[in-house]
Amino acid sequence: LGGALVWWLWYTRRYFSGAHAMYSARYLLPVYFMLIGFGFMAIEIAFIQRLQLYLGSVSASVIVTTGGLLVAAAVSSWMLSKYPPTKKIILLTPWLIACFSLFLLFITSILFIESILLRFALVLLIILAIGSLTAIFFPSGLKIVRKHFPGVEPLLVGLTVGAFAFAGPLALYIASIVGVRQLLLLGIICYGGCAAILIALH
Repeated sequence: LGGALVWWLWYTRRYFSGAHAMYSARYLLPVYFMLIGFGFMAIEIAFIQRLQLYLGSVSASVIVTTGGLLVAAAVSSWMLSKYPPTKKIILLTPWLIACFSLFLLFITSILFIESILLRFALVLLIILAIGSLTAIFFPSGLKIVRKHFPGVEPLLVGLTVGAFAFAGPLALYIASIVGVRQLLLLGIICYGGCAAILIALH
């Protein structure tokens, strides 16, 4: 669904250009930043629950997942300030997140490594890759806001923080009803929507 949305907005991008795109941004940007918050928390909660058994404890799963995602996001955001992503990279990002997520699910389901240190290292590398990809959207969205709507930047940042706070309990509730894999899929779809909106307004 997320991929179909990305394709549709890419195909109709000529209708989202110039003044019309900036008019649409008034309504798309709040949705965009809320999707970032929920998508990140959905992926984080899904991996924390998924990795508990594989890494041996809840605390290890929280440390590797949360720490890896935040460190990768910080480094990636710093890199993006110097090397902004192109439209092709933005378009590919949700698919790359999906591929790395599926690879991590495959490892935790089938590949058993006796050494706990090797398990930690392998999982951390994948988490770092996913974190660096999810970090593309927040600074890219802020760049558009600073250029066209500088007055609303604090509001949208606060909206993202609020989405983070609300999405945590909501993601746990969703995982308890539909399962971890479905929660992970929902997070990936959120980033697909972010990519679609960012491409439309890029």
